[in-house]
Amino acid sequence: MEELNEVVEEEVLEEKEDFTEQTALYSKKLKNKIITSVVSYVVIIFTMFFQRYEDFDVALSSGLFLILLLFSGIVTLYAIYYMFSNRYRVSEKSISNYFKKINDFYDVVSIIPLFIASVAVINAFIFSPATVVKTSMEPNYYENDNIVVYHLATNYKRYDVVIVKVGEEDYYIKRIIGLPGETITIKNGEIYIGTGSDEELLGDTTTLKPGAHTYCSVGNNIDTSEECTFVIPEGSYFVLGDNREASIDSRYLGLIKEDELYGKVVLKLDFLN
Repeated sequence: MEELNEVVEEEVLEEKEDFTEQTALYSKKLKNKIITSVVSYVVIIFTMFFQRYEDFDVALSSGLFLILLLFSGIVTLYAIYYMFSNRYRVSEKSISNYFKKINDFYDVVSIIPLFIASVAVINAFIFSPATVVKTSMEPNYYENDNIVVYHLATNYKRYDVVIVKVGEEDYYIKRIIGLPGETITIKNGEIYIGTGSDEELLGDTTTLKPGAHTYCSVGNNIDTSEECTFVIPEGSYFVLGDNREASIDSRYLGLIKEDELYGKVVLKLDFLN
C-alpha cells in the first residue's frame, strides 16, 4: 500500500512540474530563427526593386525556389501563430515538447529564405550565371556554354569579354576591342588602333579562328576592299565577336556606351557545359 502511495505521489509531482524555463529556451531560439527568416523575406523583396539585372535572376525566376519560399513562409506563419496562441501555457510539458519539435523542424526550414535571400542579393548586385546563345563568340564560347558575369566590373580593358544590352531585351556577349578616345580602322581584313596621330595593327589574334579576318561587313557578299573607321568618344567602347565572320557587333550595333555594359564574363563553367 505504501509503495502504491509513493507511485501516486511521484505522478502528482510530475504533473505539477513547471516547464516554463525549458519552454522559454525553445521559444527564444525559435524567435531568433523567425526573425532571421523575416529579415530574409524583406531582403528578397528589397532586391525586386533593383531591376537592372532582373533578366539574370535565378532566385525568383526559379519555380523550385518559389515553392520552397512559399513552404517556408507557411511554416513561419504557423510557428508565429503557435507561439502566440500558447503563450499562457508555457508551463505545460506537452506544450514544451511541441515547442521543441517546432524548433527542431524550423532549424531546416529557416535555411530556405536565408539561402534564397543570399542568392537574390548576389544575383542582383554582384554575380549572375548566364548561358551563351548563338555562335558569335566561337571558338572561345560556344552556344549553350554556361558563364558567370561580374556586374560590379569597372575600368574595362581591351579584350575583356562583356555582356552588352542593346534595346529593351537583346543581350550580346562580345569582346572589347576599342577603348574610349581611340579610333578603330578596319581595312584589308585587319584592325588598326589609332590614338592621336599614331596607328598600329591590333596584334592579338589568339582569340580568333586560324585564318580569320575582320571586315567591315559579314555574310556571303563581303567587300574585302572596304575600309571603315569608328571614332570612340569618352564613355563608349567598340566591341566585336570572336567569330568575326558571323557576329552582330559594333560594326552593326554601333559603339556601346558604358551603361549598356552589364558586366564582365569572369568564368566559364566548363563542368556544366
